[in-house]
Amino acid sequence: MSTTGSSTLFRALRNAYLLTTALALSLAGLALLALSLATLHQHLESKLELLARTIAYSTEAAVLFGDRETAAEILAQIAEREHLSQARITLESGAPFVTHARPRHTALQHLHDRLGSWLFPNDTEADILHNQQRLGRVSIRSDGAAFITLMSQTLMLGLLCLLLAGLAAQGLARLLERRITSQLDALAAIAHSALTQPQAGQRLPSFSIAEFDALAKDFNALLAQLESRHQHLKARQSDLEKDNQTLTWLAMHDNLTGLSNRAAFLQGLNHALLQAPSQRKAVLYLDNDGFKQINDRLGHAAGDTLLVEVARRLRGAVRESDLVARLGGDEFAVLLSTLGSPSDATRVAVKILELMKQPLTLNGQLVTPGVSIGIAMFPDHADNANELLKAADHAMYQAKRAGRNRYQVFDASTQLSTGVFE
Repeated sequence: MSTTGSSTLFRALRNAYLLTTALALSLAGLALLALSLATLHQHLESKLELLARTIAYSTEAAVLFGDRETAAEILAQIAEREHLSQARITLESGAPFVTHARPRHTALQHLHDRLGSWLFPNDTEADILHNQQRLGRVSIRSDGAAFITLMSQTLMLGLLCLLLAGLAAQGLARLLERRITSQLDALAAIAHSALTQPQAGQRLPSFSIAEFDALAKDFNALLAQLESRHQHLKARQSDLEKDNQTLTWLAMHDNLTGLSNRAAFLQGLNHALLQAPSQRKAVLYLDNDGFKQINDRLGHAAGDTLLVEVARRLRGAVRESDLVARLGGDEFAVLLSTLGSPSDATRVAVKILELMKQPLTLNGQLVTPGVSIGIAMFPDHADNANELLKAADHAMYQAKRAGRNRYQVFDASTQLSTGVFE
């Protein structure tokens, strides 16, 4: 919303949200800081206890044999590495054995020692044992350097988390503002859209203000009526398109076999010749041998079954890109769209004849389909679709006269190349 009142309201809501979030984060941060201090203190105490036991174990032999130099060297190395302000070993009798105290040269070192005395007012001690017999005692005290380092890292991590939480809270506040304004904008947008560019499927959400909610319900009812009318018109259009597609398919396909019909075959043949006039192509014209006798003897249903099976075998004998059609009755045609050589067409004819050798059962009788195939090639035998189909038809009748169940290649000089398939 762009009005001054709405903007002020949303800004107040956002500020209140941010202040509440900041207070909650501050309280959570203080609680985590206190918990971190307690945890760090306990961790350092445990570390000092372990360190005292380590020194006791490391100096056991030196104390046993009275080797003060070795004990002092071990004590100094560990004290410097672990930031101990002081460390000492006393014998069981109470007499001091070795002592190490770190020199304080800078104000920072004094500050570390004071912090260590405040955090750990009592020395951390461990017994030096040999064969369950106490030889002496180790006493150590830590400076505050380790605590300061760990606490600094914890504070930095905590501040980073608070910063990220603040940024997330600000982002959520903006998101909340956008959600509120979007509901009011939706009412204005849907009213404008319904007036200028109505679209189906648009609906208004529910509003908390009663007047807006009632208006939204009226708008939704109106939009539902418009959408219902639109869907009805759309369904009618879809039905008309489906009917048109069905009629188009029926006009270009054979109802029985599902293959292309004569008109579709001629159209595809013309298209192939125009699209690639330089490529060699071939048309195979096929006629079922003895179909009339099968149809008369076994019935029309058996004849239809035979035609469907012949169509299936033809489709399986050629490539997906080749066109197979039923021209009518028991006549079929195949367009081989690209040929490497004329012998490719005869190889396809032989493959078709081979597939036709498989018998099928019609009304309880085994029947072996037989076909006569005529082959005409472009551009060798004709230069247009009609003449090419006529040439293939002529070659097919020559194959029938030659004895059927064979292929024949058209030859304009009537010297026909014949392939017999026994």
